[in-house]
Amino acid sequence: MPPARTARIVKVMCGIAGIYARPGSEAPQELLLTMAGELRHRGPDGTGLYVDGRYGMTNNRLAIVDLAGGDQPLSNEDGRYWVMQNGEIYNYVELIAELEDLGHRFATRSDTEVIAQAYEEWGPGCLDRMNGDFAFAVWDRRERELFLARDRFGIRPLFVAEIGGDLVFASEAKAILRHPEARRELDPAGLVETFTTWCVSPDGSSFPGIRELAPAHYIVAGPEGIREERRWWDLRFSDAGDVSPTERAALAEELDALLADATRLRLRADVPVAAYLSGGLDSSAIVALALEQMDETLYSFGIGFEDERFDESAYQDRLVGHQGLDLTRVTVGARDIAELLPRTIEMSRAPARARTSSSPATTSSARTRCGTSGRASRSRCCAHCCSPA
Repeated sequence: MPPARTARIVKVMCGIAGIYARPGSEAPQELLLTMAGELRHRGPDGTGLYVDGRYGMTNNRLAIVDLAGGDQPLSNEDGRYWVMQNGEIYNYVELIAELEDLGHRFATRSDTEVIAQAYEEWGPGCLDRMNGDFAFAVWDRRERELFLARDRFGIRPLFVAEIGGDLVFASEAKAILRHPEARRELDPAGLVETFTTWCVSPDGSSFPGIRELAPAHYIVAGPEGIREERRWWDLRFSDAGDVSPTERAALAEELDALLADATRLRLRADVPVAAYLSGGLDSSAIVALALEQMDETLYSFGIGFEDERFDESAYQDRLVGHQGLDLTRVTVGARDIAELLPRTIEMSRAPARARTSSSPATTSSARTRCGTSGRASRSRCCAHCCSPA
């Protein structure tokens, strides 16, 4: 069995921010770049900026798909709709084929361009066709209209605020707090929720005047401000009842097929894909499914603990013997967690709970930049089951 290696600590992802300025004002480019600076840890592959009169948006990109052509913003063919996103549309290949059959011409193979073309074709209804986790902004140059949307389970964050007539949004609240009129203080109600239920309400935040766009919701804003906010999807449960052994077997087969397909879609990338392996059921199942579908080496990253009461390294090692699995592990102790905690809090979008998992969970490697994990796998599985193929 090959030994697990050590890894450095890093955390990257994409980030977006934007401003629809108050009447009589232009989108402040300097402020937009300052907001991008607050999100620089989310995307090391460049900063995009788009300004059109009162509206402006920026993004920090972590390149996963179409490395050369996927820089944001991207537009549809005639330049009417401009898009920036944080996240990934997993069924972008199928959507490209469908849209090309409808006559659309693509300049890139990026899933971000898919959003622009899909919005042109179906408007807000494009969300029903998307399988992914995302938060994105679409700017309609002709109608001067902004469309903001968030995925079904809110896997990708999106904060919004109305400040002095400006509509401001960002992947993290700290970027909105760079607005000169934002209230840089904590919301007592948000803190009460954090210490009572371990999280803030889906449409709230820890800062007064700033809220998260709730999961599965979108906003439409025009020159006079927000004119529509709507839930675009909801989870529906069938009636409870007795399930026969035959039905149970059929449901188990269906679940296995859905998990396999969800893993297949998440392995789509133009960079090496890695897996976070905790040793628990969720991540172990995903790693096993990924190994069945990959010809090349699957890089995996795990965390071990010096305190044996919390260590699950033995369960990680059970999977290391599988052909094609390469494990890199970080072993941490109380001192490591204490050193990482300030940085973890700095990068958190909400008050950190009194727990240790977030600190060492920022494990990654210079060899990979795209990973799948068991964290929130139940939400992702549900999202996949309720999404188009």
